[in-house]
Amino acid sequence: MDLKIELEQYQKKIDEETGSILFFMKDFKGIPDKVINGDGWTIEMKDESIVMIDIYKPKILIEHILNSYQESTINN
Repeated sequence: MDLKIELEQYQKKIDEETGSILFFMKDFKGIPDKVINGDGWTIEMKDESIVMIDIYKPKILIEHILNSYQESTINN
C-alpha cells in the first residue's frame, strides 16, 4: 500500500493548554476505513490516504521517538 500525503491538503490545530496537535485533511467528509491507535496518538485513513493525525499526548510520543532513536544508535 502506498500512502498518499500532500501537506498542502491538511490543516493543523494546536491546543495551547494540552499541547495536543491535530492534523486533518481540509475537505474530508465521511468515515475513515481504518483507525490506528498508538500510545498518545491516533491516525485515521480513508482508502490509501491519511485523513487525520491526532497527537493527543505529545510528550509520550516524543519519548517513544527519542527512545527508538537511542536504541537504533546503540545497535549500529
